[in-house]
Amino acid sequence: MNYTQFIKYICIGIFNTLVGYFLIFFCMYILGMTPVVSNTLSYAIGLSLTYFLNRRLTFKSSSKKRQEITRFFVAFFISYAANILTLIISIDYFLIHEAISQVIASVVYVMFSFPLLKFYVYKAAPHPEQIKDK
Repeated sequence: MNYTQFIKYICIGIFNTLVGYFLIFFCMYILGMTPVVSNTLSYAIGLSLTYFLNRRLTFKSSSKKRQEITRFFVAFFISYAANILTLIISIDYFLIHEAISQVIASVVYVMFSFPLLKFYVYKAAPHPEQIKDK
C-alpha cells in the first residue's frame, strides 16, 4: 500500500471538512441561508473540491474526466451508504452513543472510499503500448 497516497487522501479529507464547515456557517450566519440550503451547498462544493484535489494531488490521474466523474459519484454513493448503514446499526442495534457511532461510521466511509477511489475512480489508464499488444 502506498501510505503517502493514503496520508494525502486523509489530509484532503480534513481540509475539505474544514472548508465545508466554514461554508455552512458562512452561508447560515453571514448570508442568512437555512441550515438545509447551507449544508446542501457545502456538500456540492465539497464533493467538487474533493474530486479535483484527489484527482490532482493524491492519485495524479490523467484519465478522461467524464468517465471519472461518473465513477466518482458511484464511489461516493457506495461509501455514503456504508456510512449511513453503519451509523444506523451502531445506534439502533448496538446502542452505541451517537458521537462514537459517527466516528465509527466515518472510519467505515474511509475504508470504502479510499480503495474505490484508488482502484475504480482514478485507476491508471493503460499505456497505449499495452493496448496495442492485446
